[in-house]
Amino acid sequence: PAQIAQRRQEALEYVQCLRRHGINVPDPAASGLRVGIVKALSNIDVDSPAFKKANTACSSLLPARIG
Repeated sequence: PAQIAQRRQEALEYVQCLRRHGINVPDPAASGLRVGIVKALSNIDVDSPAFKKANTACSSLLPARIG
């Protein structure tokens, strides 16, 4: 449970960072963080220069293992 809570917090910090960098992305779902992050990004053009720049700035916040 503690690891799941930590991963959720890291995932939230990642999407909050993306938002600070101008990417309008919702919070990931509480359960199944991998699916939640993928779903949160599903309407985002991940090939856009804006996303790539934000992702580079925020990628260190993304949990190494999500699931």
